[in-house]
Amino acid sequence: GIPFAMHAEYLKDQLAGIGGLKHEWLEPWTRERYRSLAADAVGLDTYFYSPAAHLSRLKIPLLAVFGGKDTRIDPEAGFAAYRQAVESGGNRRSQIWKFPEAGHVMSTGGIGEPAVPQYWASVKEFLAGYVPQPAPGKAKLVRHLKAGGQQIDLQLRFLDEESLSYEVNLTSVARQAFDHFGKMFDGPPLDAEGKPRKLITIDIRRGSLSGESHPDRVELTIGPEKVFGFLDWQNLLIHEILHLWNAETFRPADYREQWFNEGATEYVAFRTATKMGIHPPAQGPFNLVRAWGNYNSARGIGEISLREAGHEDRKKGHYFLVYHGGVTACTVLDYEIRRLTGNGKTFEDLLRYLYQNHNHTDRKYSALDLLKGLKLISGHDFSDFFRRHIHGKEIIPIGRYITRMEIEALRLGQDHKIPEPDRKILKGIFQR
Repeated sequence: GIPFAMHAEYLKDQLAGIGGLKHEWLEPWTRERYRSLAADAVGLDTYFYSPAAHLSRLKIPLLAVFGGKDTRIDPEAGFAAYRQAVESGGNRRSQIWKFPEAGHVMSTGGIGEPAVPQYWASVKEFLAGYVPQPAPGKAKLVRHLKAGGQQIDLQLRFLDEESLSYEVNLTSVARQAFDHFGKMFDGPPLDAEGKPRKLITIDIRRGSLSGESHPDRVELTIGPEKVFGFLDWQNLLIHEILHLWNAETFRPADYREQWFNEGATEYVAFRTATKMGIHPPAQGPFNLVRAWGNYNSARGIGEISLREAGHEDRKKGHYFLVYHGGVTACTVLDYEIRRLTGNGKTFEDLLRYLYQNHNHTDRKYSALDLLKGLKLISGHDFSDFFRRHIHGKEIIPIGRYITRMEIEALRLGQDHKIPEPDRKILKGIFQR
């Protein structure tokens, strides 16, 4: 084991990276101090702490495993607490597992016995998402196809054997997404000079679900699990492909519009997955309702504005506020645009406006540019909405725009129960 003093110094270093927290229990340990403390049950208890606050602030990949037959701790309580803490912080790069047959040391017996097979499988899968993978030149398979109305040469590089099982489905989703967004924006992703990008690469590997967009490339780590229990790899791929327009073609001037950069991308990705038939019609309302719920239970809601939550030092800690607060705001903006224009205009018109008038170099967009675009599209000044809910800290009252009964009617296919003009507006929002 690590000597007590060394262990304390190690913990100090680790905690310094997440806020420089100071605790008495981190002072150097001595054997005498430990013995005296251990004799005092009340004193010993004060030297233990709940890791929930620290777990909710972690930005690095996390793997936590619990044994269902652990007799040293309560595995049910530990598993639930870890999951709640990690989900509250929005760490999408986390995996938390419970193996029913394992004990405290992950074996079915005691120390020295082999670990249960699921343990090593979970470690392998977790590491596969973060350990350097084969170079592009060593791809197991490279698939070339035309997409985006034949304007884009799309190159899919499957970097390991495991990712090959997704080839057919992934190729179909990627092609459909590029075709859809090419029509939506009436053009392909653009480079720094405003010229169409001719070649886009998607690198695919198997591991813990994650994605990242670059100016001419998307990285996708693919797997069967769902993030937060409802976001799948198809939704993630569509999200990252859309970022080739909304982020890599036109980009916010600074962190304060991350709510729009991520929220608009997530909102449109949800709806696009339904429109493309990847998700069944009933799942469209479900995904948006989950996002609204995540926003309403987000850490910092009512205490920090959507704009300030997007700061690079805060974004991960306020994941639901930035991403799903952005989804909620964009839902309301779409609803109002449709209402004000008699369904003649939609939220996609705002994205097209940004595509035509802004870029990612010298013409990045700001909140004022969003307001300008909204005014041109709808004829309405949204300054008060921005003042209260985007710049300000007031919680967006989504229920004033879309009711639970309307959502339920859409889910059950009973659209006729929704009066006009809301019926047409909501069918447009939910791609029905």
